[in-house]
Amino acid sequence: MRVETILYALICIMVVITSVMIGFSGKYNGLSKIKFSNFQKIVVIYYFSSTCMYCVMEDEMFNNLSEKYPDRFVIEKYDVDLNQSLWRDVKNYSEKYNDYPVVPYVIINNKSFPGYNRNNTASIEKIISGK
Repeated sequence: MRVETILYALICIMVVITSVMIGFSGKYNGLSKIKFSNFQKIVVIYYFSSTCMYCVMEDEMFNNLSEKYPDRFVIEKYDVDLNQSLWRDVKNYSEKYNDYPVVPYVIINNKSFPGYNRNNTASIEKIISGK
């Protein structure tokens, strides 16, 4: 009886992990279908790698913006190192927006910001601030 309980618990955990991984990828089949107009706050989709130094710089930028504009936006963060299928998402988005599949890769209001670039920082802040 105890072995059956443990097996049942493990199966439940695997189902939850699988569901979470599908949720983290933002899709089940094809590009995610996010309707930005359904949200009260600006939605920032942010693909990154925990081993990327430019992603660390992008994180700092978003931390500063979240302090400056705490109620203006939410960030959906996706670590491509934790789920390799996320690279497919980045590639699909880069094809859609006609740019490069790199991290960091940010999408705001159907506009992409591939890679870290100080000029992008000003553009991102302008979108988030609403100015």
